[in-house]
Amino acid sequence: MEDTRLGPRQRAPGSVSLLLLSVCLLSLLAVACELLWDGGPLAFVGLLFGRCVVVGVLPALAVVAAHSWLSAARSGRASRARGYAGAALCAACALLVPLGGHWFERLAERRQVALLARVDQRAAPLITALRAYTRDHGAAPRKLSAVVPDYLPRLPSTGAPRDRAFGYDPSAGWRHHYRLAGGGELCLWLAGRLHDAELIGAQSVAGAVFDPRLWRRDRSPAQAAAFVELSRQGLSRLTALSMLGLPDWRDAPPEGAWSLDASVFTGRRGRGVLYVPFERYPQSSADGRERRLGRWWLYDY
Repeated sequence: MEDTRLGPRQRAPGSVSLLLLSVCLLSLLAVACELLWDGGPLAFVGLLFGRCVVVGVLPALAVVAAHSWLSAARSGRASRARGYAGAALCAACALLVPLGGHWFERLAERRQVALLARVDQRAAPLITALRAYTRDHGAAPRKLSAVVPDYLPRLPSTGAPRDRAFGYDPSAGWRHHYRLAGGGELCLWLAGRLHDAELIGAQSVAGAVFDPRLWRRDRSPAQAAAFVELSRQGLSRLTALSMLGLPDWRDAPPEGAWSLDASVFTGRRGRGVLYVPFERYPQSSADGRERRLGRWWLYDY
C-alpha cells in the first residue's frame, strides 16, 4: 500500500510560512507598542524587538519561505499555482511590517495632535492666572507655583500619559527693536525657538529683496519690509538674529515674557506645543511639520 503520509520536507513550506506569519504579527505588535505607547519599558522593548526583527530576521525568513514554496513547486510536491502563490504571500508578509509601521506612525501622529489640542482646555485657567499675576506684579512669576493659591487653587496637569506637568520659562519672550532711517522701527518678537517680525511707524515698501549689507548700512524701511516678508518663509531664530545684527534695545512684551509648553513622547519621537502670551507665531515652518495649533505652536523635538 502506498504511504500517503507527508514527510518533513513536504511540510516545510507550510511550516516556514506559518513561522513567517507569526513573526510578522509579533513585529507589528512590537511596532505598535513602540509608536503608540508613551514611553516606558514596553515602548523600549517594542523598539528593540521591532528594529531587530524587521532589519535582520524578517527578510531572511521571507527569502527562506519563498524559496521553500518555489522548490516545492519545481519538485512536484505542490502545484505551480500553489507554489507561486505561497512565494508571493511570503514576499507580501515581508512588506507587511514596514507598511503597517507607516500606518501606526500616522496613527500615533494623529493621537499626539489630538492630545496636544486638548492641552489648551487644561491650560486655560493657568494662562489666566499667569496673566493676572503679571498684571498685578509687573513681571511674570519666577516659578509656576507662585500663582497658587492666590490666583489658582492648584496647578493643572497637561493630561498626557507622561510629562503631565507644564513646562514654564519666565523669560522666554523678548522684543528686539531696530530704529529705521526716517523714523519708525522694526520689531522682532522672540519666543524660544520662534520669532515674528513687525514694521511699526513706517510705511511698508513692497518689491525689495533683503540684503544684510544694505540693512546694516542704511536701515531703510524697504529693507525692513523685505525682512518681514522673508521671516514669514520659515527662517530660524538664529538666522534672523544673524541677519539683523544687534538691536538698538530690547524689552519684554506688555503681556509678559513667560512661556508654557507641554509634550507627548512616544518610543520613536516626541511632539510638543508652546504658548507665549503675545501669541505671535508664523503659520507654519518651512517644511510644514511645525505649525500653529489654535493659540499654541506645534513642534517636533
